[in-house]
Amino acid sequence: MRAELLNGGLGQYRAASCMYETGAGSCLESISDQGFQFLFQGGAPGWQQQNPPNPTIETSVLVSRDGDRILEVSYNGTIR
Repeated sequence: MRAELLNGGLGQYRAASCMYETGAGSCLESISDQGFQFLFQGGAPGWQQQNPPNPTIETSVLVSRDGDRILEVSYNGTIR
């Protein structure tokens, strides 16, 4: 996934598990004629297993309607 590449690879970063679910999942923020807007958190490997979970990065991406391309990364930074 693009978010892993943006944030140092799988050894450094893992996106929220909702990004690996089939179907829309809870990370889907909106659907438009352009595509699917996803908003999700991420962090170091294992962040979701911590109690409480401790994400460090938030990412917003627009994916093409056919799911083949990332059209835009509108945000990739600290949790807002």
